[in-house]
Amino acid sequence: MVRAAILFSDVVRLFEDDQGLARRWVRASQNELNGQAPMEFFRTGVECEAVRDLIGRLEMGMFC
Repeated sequence: MVRAAILFSDVVRLFEDDQGLARRWVRASQNELNGQAPMEFFRTGVECEAVRDLIGRLEMGMFC
């Protein structure tokens, strides 16, 4: 639960504190996550790292 909250705060920061947009993004399928929604990756540390990596690439402007 704590892991998911921390990761969601990273997503909110990615979207410049727009929580509504962040919520929509975590629920939407992402090609970079094999068509799955980021929220499906909030269960384990390894899965969270996949989302954190995607957030990092998006912050750097690396759109896949």
